[in-house]
Amino acid sequence: MKKWKTVSSTLAYTKRRVRVYEDVVELPNGQQTDYIVLKGGDAVAVLPLTEDNRAVLVRQYRYPIGKAIYELPGGGTARGESLEESARRELREEAGLLADEMTYLGHFYASPARSNTVVHIFVARRLTETEHSPEPYEFIEIDHVEWHELTRMVLANEIEDVATAFAVLLLNATAGLA
Repeated sequence: MKKWKTVSSTLAYTKRRVRVYEDVVELPNGQQTDYIVLKGGDAVAVLPLTEDNRAVLVRQYRYPIGKAIYELPGGGTARGESLEESARRELREEAGLLADEMTYLGHFYASPARSNTVVHIFVARRLTETEHSPEPYEFIEIDHVEWHELTRMVLANEIEDVATAFAVLLLNATAGLA
């Protein structure tokens, strides 16, 4: 498939980690169109699994959708940190957990029609509790969900966070946990 050509790119807005660009692109048929692109850097999400096969999920209110949903602990990567270091930091901050074992599971584009953000998924095992230190704007509840129940919730569309659903399905497929 032919790649689109960027004719111009203008930074329209920036705040914290998010940058919004107004681009003009040339399509494969030669026509030009405006295109809005969000750039925010990579992100990580961590699927913590306890010794008794429970997933540790966080529940947060998400303003854009107007409700609280279950998610994996996670967030943006920080400059100078490896993906694993970012995953460990987010696990500690949001869930109050340290992991002796951290395994990379895979990645996906969060919203490829509008953003270049890649979400990297890790599985954390051999967990130890530590201080929970969320960001000042994060109001988090922590829940432990039995693995088969979490898989059922994903398949029943009760888990609405794509990172969580992706991680559960990918781990089931690769580890035969279903």
